[in-house]
Amino acid sequence: MKKILLLTTGGTIACTQSGDGYCPTLDGDAILSYVPQVREVAQLDTAEVLNVDSSNMQPDDWILIAKAIRQHIESYDGIVVLHGTDTMAYTSSALSFMTLGVKKPVVLTGAQIPISQENSDGRRNLFDAVCVASNSGLKGVFVVFHGKIMSGCCTSKCDTTDMDAFRSINCMDVGTVQEKQIILHRFFTAGRNAPEWHIALDDRVLLWKLAPGISPEIFDQKISENYKAIILEAFGIGGLPMLKNSFLPKILEWREKNILTVVTTQCYYGRCDMSIYETGRLALNKGAICAGNMTREAILAKLMWLLSITQDPKELIEMLKENYCGEFGC
Repeated sequence: MKKILLLTTGGTIACTQSGDGYCPTLDGDAILSYVPQVREVAQLDTAEVLNVDSSNMQPDDWILIAKAIRQHIESYDGIVVLHGTDTMAYTSSALSFMTLGVKKPVVLTGAQIPISQENSDGRRNLFDAVCVASNSGLKGVFVVFHGKIMSGCCTSKCDTTDMDAFRSINCMDVGTVQEKQIILHRFFTAGRNAPEWHIALDDRVLLWKLAPGISPEIFDQKISENYKAIILEAFGIGGLPMLKNSFLPKILEWREKNILTVVTTQCYYGRCDMSIYETGRLALNKGAICAGNMTREAILAKLMWLLSITQDPKELIEMLKENYCGEFGC
């Protein structure tokens, strides 16, 4: 049997009821006790990295998880990371970049219902994740949920309560899991110039969703002190206000201060293409960068990762356009 490490970070799968609602309390061995049959699939060890609700997850915690993967990966055939669902897509995106070069599967999973409850989806998800982590044909970071194998940098949580909570955005699923059987649909080969095992992040990145009526003046001078990149979730295919409450002067101001403006769409599916409408083209002319079809989670994580590599605006833009781990979908 393959040797698999189970890294726990908390999340709903580890929750029990408290006076203030669900909170993560179960360790790895306690979680495994609810799925004893998984030990027939692989030899399992457990280690705790964190024990938090994933709403409390921070970029520093992503680094801790990446370092734990780096520390243990050579001793195991694969790693499963148990994680809360609310920010799992952010963590999986960050890990996709920081663990570039990994030659084995790293699989994130969790649950919508605590594993201690009889109707928990966590039992199936954990079993499936161990099966995927035991597959020597896979390498990289994946999210396994509700029988689906998804690329870690192309996944978003799209439903708050449904068991099928995650979707592959702008690409097909990597594969499926059906009663221990792994059916693969596609693979991705990392870019040639990908920095391997660069485990660092610069969190001076702001993600902001536009809405009618928002004044660009909300971004005061503190922006230039606290952030090096700003991601604007624009309308439709990439439109920004250009008349009243125009963001064009602000984008130009940020450019002059070496603050990168990256524009994406508020929609889950479809690309951002700012070359189609005037409201997008004018922003491009002022220095905005179009994010294409990356997820918002991947854009945020990628910018944090890139800023820890270079502060040069030209290098940053060139590296942002590189497809390192399949983040531009397929």
